Amino acid sequence: MESIKIREFKIGNDMPEKTVTIPLSVFRIVASIMPKKALAALQQNDIDIEEIQKLAKNPEVQGTILELEEHTKGSRTVISIE
Repeated sequence: MESIKIREFKIGNDMPEKTVTIPLSVFRIVASIMPKKALAALQQNDIDIEEIQKLAKNPEVQGTILELEEHTKGSRTVISIE
């Protein structure tokens, strides 16, 4: 089953600290089930959930669609369709 994965890493570490997995069938319908912290982090960085939903509807889109590094916080967030 395809899904949206949001992973949060410490910079320099390949093992994610957190992973949120949302089935595409659910994500396409409603992004409101996303954890508030994940949604807030996306909004703080001007990441448009509606645009991600549009990408998720395209069956040709696979892999990493966004990678955000916050150097001052030492974190990296990766959003992918798998």
